[in-house]
Amino acid sequence: MKKISIVVIILFLASCSAETIKDENTKPEVMVVETTENTALIEWSSDAMDRGNHDYDTFAHSELVVELSYLDVNRGDVIYYKTPVAVLKRYPQSPEYYIGRVVGLPGETVEIKEGQVFIDDKIVDAFYAKATILGMEEEAYFNRKDTLESVNIESAKEYFATNMDPVKVVEDTVFVLVDQWWRGTDSREFGVLPLDSVEGQVLGYNKNES
Repeated sequence: MKKISIVVIILFLASCSAETIKDENTKPEVMVVETTENTALIEWSSDAMDRGNHDYDTFAHSELVVELSYLDVNRGDVIYYKTPVAVLKRYPQSPEYYIGRVVGLPGETVEIKEGQVFIDDKIVDAFYAKATILGMEEEAYFNRKDTLESVNIESAKEYFATNMDPVKVVEDTVFVLVDQWWRGTDSREFGVLPLDSVEGQVLGYNKNES
């Protein structure tokens, strides 16, 4: 028992001291923005990005504004891209274009361990880098009054402990995740996304909705 306790302590200290990659620029709130001559308006009805406020759902909010002249790809960006052929073959009902968040950049290796995203063996410190349900992490989710009555507890626990083998992000590609991993399709399933499939960056909701 003593040896086991020592091992647990060592593992805990190692996780606490692990290097991190912080994204302090990307905010969880979806902005309301103006359209320009370089933007397009799109509709999106999936709940794959829903963090508790029907996020990015144009049935609940206004249309989404997409920046078409999108060249500088950054971690945390939400992008609008052509759905991979492999996904369309497997899920014929999928839309022709999809939305996801850039998590891994060219040259990096992305891995998911126990519901936490790692890049090059470093913990990613960002709201989108952990398994969540409606924006809630495991403890908060299971502390909700209605959780025990409305969900399959074992399935939810398995989801919060999601694992994915390391994926190398090769040149001219990115690794994308939806914010609600269990509700959408992303690089966990189809692998890295070629940059030439990206139509633009989703900036936020249309401020000038008529």
